[in-house]
Amino acid sequence: MKLAPLFAEFLFTHRKLDLPGIGSFLLDENVHPDLEQIKAGKETVSEGISFQANPGIKEAPELVDFIAASTGKIRALASADLDSTLESARQFLNIGKPFLFDGIGSLSKLQNGQYDFKPGAPVIEKANPRSRGEQTEQESNTAAAEGFKSIFYAPKVKTNYRKIVFVLLLFAGVGLAIWGGYKMYKNSTSASKETAQTKPEATTETNNEDTLILPANTQPNTTPTNPTDTVTQPVKAPVTAPVISTPAGNYKFVVETADKIRGLTRYNKLKGFGLNIKMETRDSLSFKLFFVLPAMATDTSRLLDSLKRLYTPAGSKAYIER
Repeated sequence: MKLAPLFAEFLFTHRKLDLPGIGSFLLDENVHPDLEQIKAGKETVSEGISFQANPGIKEAPELVDFIAASTGKIRALASADLDSTLESARQFLNIGKPFLFDGIGSLSKLQNGQYDFKPGAPVIEKANPRSRGEQTEQESNTAAAEGFKSIFYAPKVKTNYRKIVFVLLLFAGVGLAIWGGYKMYKNSTSASKETAQTKPEATTETNNEDTLILPANTQPNTTPTNPTDTVTQPVKAPVTAPVISTPAGNYKFVVETADKIRGLTRYNKLKGFGLNIKMETRDSLSFKLFFVLPAMATDTSRLLDSLKRLYTPAGSKAYIER
């Protein structure tokens, strides 16, 4: 509750205003202000107000009663409002800042402990329970209050949590990307090493087990010719790839199943790389391309994955046969 207008009204009504812990404001007997004219703004009082320092004043019961009657509050709340206002005034005075009593004047405390009072034009407003809460102090009081807060209260520093969360997410994303790249590099390196290790094992098998499949029009002519025939007609032998049995301790790693043309082309290409690739068919329609490799049962999945990445085209299935 802002009590400055009530202080001025009490002083001009009772001619004396006692402020506990500070002193008293006095209105000269020769000054008779017209309260109605002052309220209407047609008259001001700039002289006849004096101040007497008296920190020994402990209570001001008449002022408390006046505040309670003017604001409609109980006496205890009115007394608490008065104590709060006077405490702020004392703090201002103790740090050397003037305190403005609206409608009365400005009071300041000098370095030698004396008080310096400068009367000012009073601004008196009739206090009532409904309108008193909506009244505002003069701009000087507002500025003084802001200065008071800047001295006795440290400004609150707001932490921008959004920036902190964004930075943490950014670092987490970068770390995850680096970790993913490292894992991919490590897996590809391991697959290359495993393939390199399987090549010597594949080449140790005898070439007698390999069956080279040629297109039908390149098969040798095995039909005996009649000496009396003037023209010999070659007989086209069917393309075959017998089923190959798997030795004990070995597994058949099928890397591709294709038709005749694709199977022959792929077989000859892998053979050209020096790989011990094998091929078989049961019906001359579907050809299996595979490797026969010795392996432990626990290692078959790992070897199949490595062979699949290197030799199985997209859309084909790789699997293991015994």
